[in-house]
Amino acid sequence: MNFSADIGTQKNMSYSTARPTFEAVVTRNAIVLILCISINYINGTLVHTFFRREIFRENPRYILFIHLVLNDMIQLTIAALLHLIAYIWFKINVSFCCFLLMIAISTTLNTPLNLAGMAIERYIAICNPLRHAQLCTVNRTYILIAIIWALGAAAILPDLFVLLVTESNEFFHSVIYCNQDPLFRQDFMKKKKNISNITYLSCVWLILFFTYFKILFAAKAVNADAKKARNTILLHGAQLIMCMLTYVDPPLETVFVYIFPSHLREVRFANYLIIYILPRFLSPILYGLRDQSFRKYFKMYLLCNVKDSGAQTRNFSADIGMQKNMSYSTARPTFEVVVTRNAIVLMLCISINYINGTLVHTFFRHEMFRENPRYILFIHLVLNDMIQLTIAALLNLITYIWFKINVSFCCFLLMFAISTTQNTPLNLAGMAIERYIAVCNPLRHAQLCTVNRTYILIAIIWALGAAAILPDLFVLLVTEPNEFFHSAIFCHRDPLFRQDFMKKKSIISHITYLSFVWFILVFTYFKILFAAKAVNADAKKARNTILLHGAQLIMSMLTYVGPSLDTVFKYTFPSHFPQLRFASYLIIHILPRFLSPILYGLRDQSFRKYFKMYLLCNVKDSGAQTRNFSADIGMQKNMSYSTARPTFEVVVTRNAIVLMLCISINYINGTLVHTFFRHEMFRENPRYILFIHLVLNDMIQLTIAALLNLITYIWFKINVSFCCFLLMFAISTTQNTPLNLAGMAIERYIAVCNPLRHAQLCTVNRTYILIAIIWALGAAAILPDLFVLLVTEPNEFFHSAIFCHRDPLFRQDFMKKKSIISHITYLSFVWFILVFTYFKILFAAKAVNADAKKARNTILLHGAQLIMSMLTYVGPSLDTVFKYTFPSHFPQLRFASYLIIHILPRFLSPILYGLRDQSFRKYFKMYLLCNVKDSGGQTMNFSADIGTQKNMSYSTARPTLEVVVTRNAIVLMLCISINYINGTLVHTFFMHEIFRENPRYILFIHLVLNDMIQLTIAALLHLIAYVWFKINVSFCCFLLMIAISTTLNTPLNLAGMAIERYIAICNPLRHAQLCTVNRTYILIAIIWALGAAAILPDLFVLLVTEPNEFFHSVIYCNRDPLFRQAFMKKKKNISHITYLSCVWLILVFTYFKILFAAKAVNADAKKARNTILLHGAQLLMCMLTYVGPPLETVFVYIFPSHLREMRFANYLIIHILPRFLSPILYGLRDQSFRKYFKMHLLCNVKVTCHCKHVTPFKCITCPRVNPSL
Repeated sequence: MNFSADIGTQKNMSYSTARPTFEAVVTRNAIVLILCISINYINGTLVHTFFRREIFRENPRYILFIHLVLNDMIQLTIAALLHLIAYIWFKINVSFCCFLLMIAISTTLNTPLNLAGMAIERYIAICNPLRHAQLCTVNRTYILIAIIWALGAAAILPDLFVLLVTESNEFFHSVIYCNQDPLFRQDFMKKKKNISNITYLSCVWLILFFTYFKILFAAKAVNADAKKARNTILLHGAQLIMCMLTYVDPPLETVFVYIFPSHLREVRFANYLIIYILPRFLSPILYGLRDQSFRKYFKMYLLCNVKDSGAQTRNFSADIGMQKNMSYSTARPTFEVVVTRNAIVLMLCISINYINGTLVHTFFRHEMFRENPRYILFIHLVLNDMIQLTIAALLNLITYIWFKINVSFCCFLLMFAISTTQNTPLNLAGMAIERYIAVCNPLRHAQLCTVNRTYILIAIIWALGAAAILPDLFVLLVTEPNEFFHSAIFCHRDPLFRQDFMKKKSIISHITYLSFVWFILVFTYFKILFAAKAVNADAKKARNTILLHGAQLIMSMLTYVGPSLDTVFKYTFPSHFPQLRFASYLIIHILPRFLSPILYGLRDQSFRKYFKMYLLCNVKDSGAQTRNFSADIGMQKNMSYSTARPTFEVVVTRNAIVLMLCISINYINGTLVHTFFRHEMFRENPRYILFIHLVLNDMIQLTIAALLNLITYIWFKINVSFCCFLLMFAISTTQNTPLNLAGMAIERYIAVCNPLRHAQLCTVNRTYILIAIIWALGAAAILPDLFVLLVTEPNEFFHSAIFCHRDPLFRQDFMKKKSIISHITYLSFVWFILVFTYFKILFAAKAVNADAKKARNTILLHGAQLIMSMLTYVGPSLDTVFKYTFPSHFPQLRFASYLIIHILPRFLSPILYGLRDQSFRKYFKMYLLCNVKDSGGQTMNFSADIGTQKNMSYSTARPTLEVVVTRNAIVLMLCISINYINGTLVHTFFMHEIFRENPRYILFIHLVLNDMIQLTIAALLHLIAYVWFKINVSFCCFLLMIAISTTLNTPLNLAGMAIERYIAICNPLRHAQLCTVNRTYILIAIIWALGAAAILPDLFVLLVTEPNEFFHSVIYCNRDPLFRQAFMKKKKNISHITYLSCVWLILVFTYFKILFAAKAVNADAKKARNTILLHGAQLLMCMLTYVGPPLETVFVYIFPSHLREMRFANYLIIHILPRFLSPILYGLRDQSFRKYFKMHLLCNVKVTCHCKHVTPFKCITCPRVNPSL
């Protein structure tokens, strides 16, 4: 099916080769865009009407109708986007095309299915009205919508999977004309598509006929009038006929090819409008305007008028000027004025961004521009203008439609708006400096103005731009309560940052920035002028460029005088304030964005030549002939793509998919576990105990599977001992799943068939014994193999690296046979139990004429889950089949099978059990959204801040779910990013022997590993604080032991690194003798011993002084609530002072020793001294950890109502940000390390390989990476 109107000769046909003119292309796309915006505005109003009124949200009829409208909006947007792409780029990336077509085809099929659902709902309402409320509930309606999406996706997902299997990686990175036929080229796919279309439509037509005649006969039987319901179904049929046009589009095109060969484009465009655009009008006309109750509100919202509580009409497009206490005219702009203004802004925004986007496209298409600092700065200015313009237009649109928006969202928008506004003058200053160097110091221009330095300058520009707004945001977080960030506000700087000192700071920063930029422009202008005169040269063009920079800067300055202009307009022309404000908006925020392309893009001849080509979508090919980007694709089939390895983008995408799925599933499963432990009624029921054990087992299995997948792509080979540890858990948990299912089936059998003895047989203690037996049997499948491995393999094998999989590790034939036998034995045993219990329950129910339907269904679901579990055991066989059948597609097939076998089955446990059980579901839904009723019936939020655990009188308002999710997402993203960088440093270290034999790098990598452990524990404790709040004391002791040890290790490691530098500089002849690799590892062991010595005595005292019950209770996991004795706190302070004093003494001693040694021999030891100074800077950051508790105490009394915000800011500054220091201070300063680090960071290594089958980045049989990179 074609989602974009034809643009010409996409097949090898001989009809007219004339291509549509530029005017025709613009006209067609304008028509499509205007129709798309208009229809989506109407449909959006329907959706807004639905969500504003509870009477619609609780009616299944309206829910299905709004789902149809939303589906139409998505389909229309994708269709318009594909149409636009076809004319501008013509061919796009295959992966992106797959994504677009998947949504387009699914939504196309959803429409008839939704119509069928609506017809059934009307049939039940007319023919069975007494049961309508029981059958057609809100929950069932949403389940029906989920089924509709599943059936819609079922039509396209198999084709995508086949594509993944049959096509190579290069195909997915190539470009293609985005249409179903060129993408899914196999004949059987086309046949499948026709069959699925016929099947879907036949079913829908059958439902429509059935419901129509049923309603007709029911009405006649009772002499009632069901005319409206019948008409509705007839209209469903009319809409279905319109939907069917989509399926007859390809035959129509074939007919038009032969009837109107010279007018095919015009015919296709007309088809496109009739088939894909106009049917989207039907939903609002047929349903929204026919229903009286809906129409009443719809008309109100369509014209942006709503009745307030006083029955007065309030216009949502009321001008922004009316938000303050002003006495000027109260006349508000009419609906026509509002639409006109927004249309002007939208058209200008699209036009300017199209021009600017062409400039960006020109830049990235030609290497000559990408390697020139001048063009890099210019394109950065253009991109900055695009962002600023988009945000400005969005804020203007928001002002007229919603007027007030959420404060948090407003902060996000203003942060970008103000940063990009500040960036413009700074970028102009940078461009002026570059011109000054090029003209006044041309010999050093290539040395000073490099590409890397240009990107560093851009980073500095963004940092300075952000520095103008971030302090205000932090002050806002500290001074405002949480409720403020969930309220609505007119999105402007003044209403948001209301304090006087913020306004003064804003003025001072503006003056400082602009004064600095003006100074640079004036300086560079006169320098160029005098330099040109001194050599009698002509530097006219450079001078003119800087003068134009000045002109653009004056335009930029209008932004800063905008508030002053508003104040003048307010008192001078109060009755025309809205019009004047709109005019100033256009002049200040919109028109200056034209300057960048005009001043630079069109003045530069080399750039202008390419720019004009791309602006009209035409480019010259190698044969000097004009190639139109809207030219067709034709010859894309029957190509032999190479078997290149997955690119960095593919690797990142795959791992991101796995990570997001793992986090999502584990969050759901974690909520189930939390629900279980919070309520005693579940903890004393063997059924729930076995269920939660299954969930916990799934969580462990999923985490190990995701970790192994990540390891495969990043390191490929890992240490054999670590691999044994991971595989032991992976294989044990895999075996546990079917055994646990068997245990659950037996428990249900006893409950149904022997209920009188159920309480006696199925006790809690016996259930835990059963779980122990399950783990023993699961371990019995892997432990013998590990013991055999220990006996048969030499020690060197366990210190070598291996691809972590069962087959490469357990290589003996008898082990593989044993594995197969154990799998067959386990599964046969489990299947026997399931079949036995199923039939026993069935016969027992029949014997007493009872209904044991639910128990039987549970065991059947156990069977379904067991079948999913069995896929794990056939995984190796599937891999072998894939390896020899599709050798070139083995990585893709392996990834697909990985998702299906290891990830997706983990969804089953919560769906099959947690959501089917009513008593469990009730609490689960509460905890999933982090809300639970306390004993007083009040809603308690589990994301309640950690600050509220003490007896303090500050505000009891707790952060909302959005705040909690946002904070944890920030911490999680920072943790993953920093650990990825640090992990790359570790990988770089272990990949190169020159680093592994150098004590300096060994200590550095130990510092990095220590930081990774500390950061992970800190993030985990933060997450625990918000999700569970209190955890088991024993587990808390374990976490705190690691957290405190690693915190103390950092300064000790810094002292060790300083001593190593001191010996290297002051005693170089003995450095090799004193600083050996073995002694370095001994030093690391001493560091860990000293770090542990700070916490282990406290733990021993705790074991002696506290009763056993304390270690089984729950506690907020922090040092003070755990170690409560006063002497422990004193001991902690003394140990901190002792450690830090020793470290500071070492740093000061080594610094001055190096300084005096360098002076004594007139040598330069600057780098070593700088390193030790940086050690000192990092040590200061580490010391923040020790002053954290006193800071919290201060904040309690100074900002009692903002303690949570302060603690979160402290947490980021104290625990997260210092972890950035290690890679920046050491990894990027060292040239030899940096060279390899950059390579591994982007996952690019050269491989010397001669084998056939490959895995990501490496060949399975290749021994190592080629070091000559």
